Amino acid sequence: MRRFVFAAFVLLQTIAFGQGKMQAEDLQYLASDQWKGELTYLDYSSNEQVAIPVEMTAEALNDRTFVFSYHYPSEPKADNKVQLKVNGSFSKISGNPIISRKVLPDGSVEIVTKRKGKDNKQKAWMHYIYVFGPNTFSLTSEVEYMDGSPLFIRSKFSFKR
Repeated sequence: MRRFVFAAFVLLQTIAFGQGKMQAEDLQYLASDQWKGELTYLDYSSNEQVAIPVEMTAEALNDRTFVFSYHYPSEPKADNKVQLKVNGSFSKISGNPIISRKVLPDGSVEIVTKRKGKDNKQKAWMHYIYVFGPNTFSLTSEVEYMDGSPLFIRSKFSFKR
Protein backbone atom coordinates (compact mmCIF):
# COMPACT_ATOMS: atom_id res chain seq x y z
CA MET A 1 0.00 0.00 0.00
CA ARG A 2 2.83 2.41 0.84
CA ARG A 3 4.40 1.75 -2.56
CA PHE A 4 1.09 2.52 -4.25
CA VAL A 5 0.70 5.79 -2.31
CA PHE A 6 4.30 6.77 -3.12
CA ALA A 7 3.84 5.87 -6.81
CA ALA A 8 0.60 7.87 -6.94
CA PHE A 9 2.35 10.83 -5.29
CA VAL A 10 5.20 10.72 -7.83
CA LEU A 11 2.73 10.45 -10.71
CA LEU A 12 0.72 13.43 -9.44
CA GLN A 13 3.91 15.48 -9.02
CA THR A 14 4.92 14.64 -12.58
CA ILE A 15 1.51 15.61 -13.94
CA ALA A 16 1.28 18.79 -11.89
CA PHE A 17 4.82 20.07 -12.28
CA GLY A 18 6.49 18.13 -15.09
CA GLN A 19 4.46 19.85 -17.79
CA GLY A 20 5.62 23.31 -16.70
CA LYS A 21 9.14 23.04 -18.05
CA MET A 22 10.70 22.95 -21.44
CA GLN A 23 13.97 21.31 -22.42
CA ALA A 24 17.05 22.97 -23.90
CA GLU A 25 16.63 20.81 -27.02
CA ASP A 26 13.25 22.43 -27.71
CA LEU A 27 15.09 25.54 -28.92
CA GLN A 28 17.56 23.77 -31.21
CA TYR A 29 15.68 24.62 -34.42
CA LEU A 30 15.34 28.36 -33.90
CA ALA A 31 18.70 29.91 -34.69
CA SER A 32 19.43 29.02 -38.26
CA ASP A 33 18.19 29.93 -41.71
CA GLN A 34 15.82 32.66 -42.68
CA TRP A 35 12.20 31.82 -41.90
CA LYS A 36 9.37 32.89 -44.24
CA GLY A 37 5.67 32.84 -43.58
CA GLU A 38 2.73 34.97 -42.64
CA LEU A 39 1.21 36.83 -39.76
CA THR A 40 -2.53 36.45 -39.38
CA TYR A 41 -4.20 38.80 -36.93
CA LEU A 42 -7.61 40.04 -35.90
CA ASP A 43 -8.10 43.64 -37.05
CA TYR A 44 -10.37 45.11 -34.38
CA SER A 45 -11.47 48.02 -36.59
CA SER A 46 -13.01 45.66 -39.17
CA ASN A 47 -13.34 42.55 -36.97
CA GLU A 48 -11.74 40.63 -39.85
CA GLN A 49 -8.73 38.31 -39.96
CA VAL A 50 -5.88 39.87 -41.95
CA ALA A 51 -2.86 37.97 -43.29
CA ILE A 52 0.40 39.59 -44.34
CA PRO A 53 3.72 38.07 -45.43
CA VAL A 54 6.54 38.11 -42.89
CA GLU A 55 10.17 37.02 -42.80
CA MET A 56 12.03 36.26 -39.58
CA THR A 57 15.59 35.66 -38.53
CA ALA A 58 16.25 34.20 -35.07
CA GLU A 59 19.64 35.10 -33.67
CA ALA A 60 20.89 33.18 -30.63
CA LEU A 61 22.53 35.51 -28.12
CA ASN A 62 23.18 32.48 -25.90
CA ASP A 63 21.54 29.06 -25.33
CA ARG A 64 18.42 30.66 -23.75
CA THR A 65 18.07 34.06 -25.40
CA PHE A 66 17.03 34.73 -28.98
CA VAL A 67 16.30 37.91 -30.89
CA PHE A 68 13.59 37.58 -33.52
CA SER A 69 13.96 40.15 -36.31
CA TYR A 70 10.68 40.49 -38.18
CA HIS A 71 10.51 41.98 -41.68
CA TYR A 72 7.16 42.69 -43.32
CA PRO A 73 7.77 43.09 -47.08
CA SER A 74 4.42 44.80 -47.67
CA GLU A 75 4.69 46.99 -44.54
CA PRO A 76 8.38 47.72 -43.84
CA LYS A 77 7.50 50.44 -41.30
CA ALA A 78 6.19 47.63 -39.07
CA ASP A 79 9.56 45.81 -39.00
CA ASN A 80 10.64 45.07 -35.43
CA LYS A 81 12.73 42.95 -33.11
CA VAL A 82 11.51 40.88 -30.18
CA GLN A 83 13.56 39.05 -27.58
CA LEU A 84 12.61 35.55 -26.44
CA LYS A 85 14.30 34.62 -23.18
CA VAL A 86 14.00 31.32 -21.32
CA ASN A 87 14.77 31.43 -17.59
CA GLY A 88 17.41 29.24 -15.93
CA SER A 89 15.00 26.53 -14.80
CA PHE A 90 13.29 26.36 -18.23
CA SER A 91 9.93 27.13 -16.57
CA LYS A 92 9.25 30.56 -18.15
CA ILE A 93 9.51 32.14 -21.57
CA SER A 94 9.95 35.92 -21.53
CA GLY A 95 8.73 35.94 -17.92
CA ASN A 96 5.53 34.00 -18.69
CA PRO A 97 5.08 30.67 -16.86
CA ILE A 98 5.01 27.54 -19.01
CA ILE A 99 1.76 25.70 -18.34
CA SER A 100 2.24 22.80 -20.73
CA ARG A 101 4.72 21.07 -22.99
CA LYS A 102 3.98 18.23 -25.35
CA VAL A 103 5.56 16.47 -28.28
CA LEU A 104 3.25 16.48 -31.30
CA PRO A 105 2.84 13.47 -33.66
CA ASP A 106 5.21 15.04 -36.23
CA GLY A 107 7.96 15.42 -33.59
CA SER A 108 7.48 19.16 -33.11
CA VAL A 109 7.24 20.47 -29.57
CA GLU A 110 4.33 22.62 -28.40
CA ILE A 111 4.83 24.88 -25.41
CA VAL A 112 2.03 26.99 -23.89
CA THR A 113 2.54 29.98 -21.59
CA LYS A 114 -0.10 32.11 -19.90
CA ARG A 115 -0.21 35.49 -18.19
CA LYS A 116 -2.65 38.20 -17.16
CA GLY A 117 -2.79 41.22 -19.43
CA LYS A 118 -5.05 43.51 -21.42
CA ASP A 119 -6.37 43.24 -24.94
CA ASN A 120 -8.57 45.86 -26.59
CA LYS A 121 -8.67 47.71 -23.21
CA GLN A 122 -10.12 44.66 -21.43
CA LYS A 123 -8.53 42.51 -18.74
CA ALA A 124 -7.65 39.12 -20.17
CA TRP A 125 -5.63 35.96 -19.90
CA MET A 126 -3.05 35.89 -22.67
CA HIS A 127 -2.10 32.43 -23.95
CA TYR A 128 1.02 32.03 -26.10
CA ILE A 129 1.45 28.77 -28.00
CA TYR A 130 4.91 28.08 -29.40
CA VAL A 131 5.47 25.17 -31.80
CA PHE A 132 9.12 24.36 -32.57
CA GLY A 133 9.97 21.93 -35.36
CA PRO A 134 12.86 21.20 -37.71
CA ASN A 135 11.28 23.09 -40.63
CA THR A 136 8.38 24.99 -39.04
CA PHE A 137 7.89 27.46 -36.23
CA SER A 138 4.68 29.12 -35.09
CA LEU A 139 3.58 31.44 -32.34
CA THR A 140 -0.13 31.82 -31.67
CA SER A 141 -1.52 34.45 -29.29
CA GLU A 142 -4.92 33.63 -27.83
CA VAL A 143 -7.03 35.95 -25.69
CA GLU A 144 -9.49 34.96 -22.99
CA TYR A 145 -11.35 37.94 -21.57
CA MET A 146 -11.98 37.72 -17.85
CA ASP A 147 -15.68 38.45 -18.36
CA GLY A 148 -16.21 34.86 -19.45
CA SER A 149 -16.10 35.44 -23.20
CA PRO A 150 -14.79 32.50 -25.23
CA LEU A 151 -11.11 32.20 -26.06
CA PHE A 152 -10.13 33.52 -29.51
CA ILE A 153 -7.00 33.79 -31.65
CA ARG A 154 -5.59 37.31 -31.64
CA SER A 155 -2.64 36.60 -33.91
CA LYS A 156 -0.57 33.80 -35.36
CA PHE A 157 2.90 33.78 -36.87
CA SER A 158 3.47 30.72 -39.09
CA PHE A 159 6.92 30.12 -40.54
CA LYS A 160 8.70 27.60 -42.75
CA ARG A 161 12.24 27.45 -43.96
